[in-house]
Amino acid sequence: GGMMRAISTNDFEAANIEFIQFWVMDPFNSDLPIADRLNSGELYFDIGNISEDVLRDGYKSAENGLPAPSTAAQNGGNNVPTDTTNWGIVPSIQPLVNAFNSSEGDRASQDVGLDGMSNAQEQTFFNAYVNAAEAVATGAPAGTFRNDPSNDDYHYFRGTDYDGPPGLKTIDRYKRFNGMEGNSSAASDPYPTASTQLPNVEDINRDNNLSTVESYYQYKVGITPGAFAGGVGQNYITNVYSTTGQNIKDGSSKPITWYQFKIPIRDANAERIGSIENFQSIRFIRMFLKGCDKPVILRFAKLELVRNDWRKYGFDLLAPGFYQPNDDINTQFDIGAVNIEEDGSKQPVNYVLPPNIDREINSGSANLVALNEQAMSLTICNLEDGQSRAAFKTTQLDVRSYKKLKMYIHAEASANTADPLANNDLHAFIRLGTDYTDNYYEYSIPLKVTNPGFYNGSNVDDQYLVWPEANEMILEFEKLQAAKQRRNIDMFNGLGVTLASEYVIVDGSRKITIKGNPNLSAIKIMMIGVRNPGISQSADTDDGLAKCGQIWVNELRLTDFDEKGGWAATARVTAKLADFGNISLSGNMYTPGFGSIENKLTERKRETLKQYDLSSSLELGKFLPEEYNIHIPMYVGYSETFITPQFNPLDPDILLAPTLKDPAISKEIRDSIKHVTQDYTKRRSINFTNVKKDKGRNAKKSHIYDVENWAATYSFTEAYRRNVNIEYSTQRNYRGGLIYSFAPTPKNYKPFAKTKIFQPKYFQ
Repeated sequence: GGMMRAISTNDFEAANIEFIQFWVMDPFNSDLPIADRLNSGELYFDIGNISEDVLRDGYKSAENGLPAPSTAAQNGGNNVPTDTTNWGIVPSIQPLVNAFNSSEGDRASQDVGLDGMSNAQEQTFFNAYVNAAEAVATGAPAGTFRNDPSNDDYHYFRGTDYDGPPGLKTIDRYKRFNGMEGNSSAASDPYPTASTQLPNVEDINRDNNLSTVESYYQYKVGITPGAFAGGVGQNYITNVYSTTGQNIKDGSSKPITWYQFKIPIRDANAERIGSIENFQSIRFIRMFLKGCDKPVILRFAKLELVRNDWRKYGFDLLAPGFYQPNDDINTQFDIGAVNIEEDGSKQPVNYVLPPNIDREINSGSANLVALNEQAMSLTICNLEDGQSRAAFKTTQLDVRSYKKLKMYIHAEASANTADPLANNDLHAFIRLGTDYTDNYYEYSIPLKVTNPGFYNGSNVDDQYLVWPEANEMILEFEKLQAAKQRRNIDMFNGLGVTLASEYVIVDGSRKITIKGNPNLSAIKIMMIGVRNPGISQSADTDDGLAKCGQIWVNELRLTDFDEKGGWAATARVTAKLADFGNISLSGNMYTPGFGSIENKLTERKRETLKQYDLSSSLELGKFLPEEYNIHIPMYVGYSETFITPQFNPLDPDILLAPTLKDPAISKEIRDSIKHVTQDYTKRRSINFTNVKKDKGRNAKKSHIYDVENWAATYSFTEAYRRNVNIEYSTQRNYRGGLIYSFAPTPKNYKPFAKTKIFQPKYFQ
């Protein structure tokens, strides 16, 4: 038997779904006599495009499309048309609404299962088959078969026939719970007993179509006693949890074992059925048992599809000078998770919390419940000498405000291999950069291996045994910056160093590797991996053999925030020179680290700004005799802005100030670097607006040719700028204008002033 369901997340590639994971109780515990244990049998999982045609007749069965009393009455006695197949009756017209008819009495006619027939109809339809079956079977089985030939009757897990003495066991109560005939009944006994109020339809994903395509990946899990006895590392078993179960009836206890299975979606042993080519259209999942020579009961505690935020890196990570053909064929690599709740008794090493880490408390629940704490696991086997495997994720980070990156790391030998794993056999590394292979910082450390055993998570000494202090990754960004500067100097001095080659600096037992031009201000990828160092890479004697093991990484975090603050100041001075004019001088400055209260950490200032602005408005006509009546208003402005970045814009994660003070660099080069990296702006302007001569006090009447009718305007503005992207930019604007304005005094004419007819008072 088996079951299937639709999957709402169809693109496993985009969702990065990696495993089918489930916990199963040991089906061969002491309750099951040895004679009743099966000798063969497999549990199958199919994922992909699976036919929804359950009855395999090419028709879409739908209970709510079957004839009913109300539909016959609405059509003048003619009921809805149907077709007959080898399996029963199907509607010829598919219903548009996924619901039963609301008329009373229709439910009994339609809620009959996918075969479209009630038990009485089944007895007639399958009469020949029932007679043949009764000829070879006698007693209760034969009678039961005739009562329900399709074996599709539904029964709620409770009922007067189930609850009365002697009562049924839990498994027997649910044997007919998946039946479809009568599973939507509105009757109560005295409680609701329906499993659903929707009609049964051969449309699993409810898209109003009957999919008959069969193209899927198939995975097989052995369920014999021998398959379970193999333990961790065999038959997809990743964890074994032993506990004590209590009998509800008599209170007795007995040992119980639970097995965790984790099936990789991209397992090389998966069988491809049909034309499926990738994991971008996974619409259904089906699981079923096959080949079982005896009955078996599988009790699932959890069945889920597991996704990761981190993805497998599927390309070459070979160190320079190494070549390994067909490496992917032999090497096994899985990304998973280990946690305190499921792996607290894991073998060979149980999971414990890292030192100084406490489980978070869910304060939103009624009871203060500790949340599950977990770590990412990288499991490798047959990792050849000089080879690496890694997980990666994309991100967008600026870490220049922090000093360190830290991470706990644990290493252990694989449980399913006899090959020993010694200290320093494996190295863990992390890459930060703009891509995976050409522009990155890498920091690698040799790993100390934890010996197999059970460790007390409440004991600090045991915590340090599982998470050795020597394995803790403490990456100081200052060391990365210093290594990059050293690489750049060696490259400038012509020592054979290039951007395309790896530049390695030894930091004790650890190594810093730089390639290309990575940038801590714009980290786009993070990669965490495990490496089997080659003989030329290892400080110790390397045996050159392939390695198997598992590492855990936990609490990847940025620490030691740069708390150095900045400051800002502004000033303004204005002087008034009587009626001659005024002069204004203003300036402002701020330094890196300054920011307002609402600014985020990454929004703080990262440059030093110095700016001043000098401006004046003067009346130059005051230098001429007053009787000239000449106005010459002049505006003069001059300003400069100096912006010196905290970090070199050509190397955005390298501080600029140490470079400008480095005695190893000549003064000419330092001055050149300062000139190129500084953002400098200079503005100057002079304006003469509405220059004119006014009439004197004793001036005669205005004439069209008077010089006072004219006014002149002239302005000059210059803006000069240079920065790391602009060598220089000068913009000059010249504007001038003449304005002529003449407004003569109008002369009044009164042609009818002396005419008598217009003199009476009513015309006035």
